[in-house]
Amino acid sequence: WDWDLQTDLVWWSEGFESLFGFKLTEIESTSESWTKRIHPDDRDRVVSGLERIIKGSEALWSDEYRFQCKDGAYATVHDRAYIIRDNTGRALRAVGGMSDQTEQKKLEAQYLRA
Repeated sequence: WDWDLQTDLVWWSEGFESLFGFKLTEIESTSESWTKRIHPDDRDRVVSGLERIIKGSEALWSDEYRFQCKDGAYATVHDRAYIIRDNTGRALRAVGGMSDQTEQKKLEAQYLRA
């Protein structure tokens, strides 16, 4: 994904469709397409964490949270971003990627139960 922080436009790659089931034509092109699909119990923590990085001076952000798929189920994702800043340090863009960790988390839980 690629987020223009000045216009709030988000570009999603084709991988978004294969991971989460949404066709790119079905997904909004603003940051709301992301925030509204974060599990309600995770949303405040995740969004405030990313906002803190954008407002600060750090270049890297990452978090793990639940993200809603088209079928209504939640995938556990690891999301990370690189913040691109201008010469004054103002954040212009965030470029990142999400990876589905759902199966790995299930296997880890099974291992711990064993």
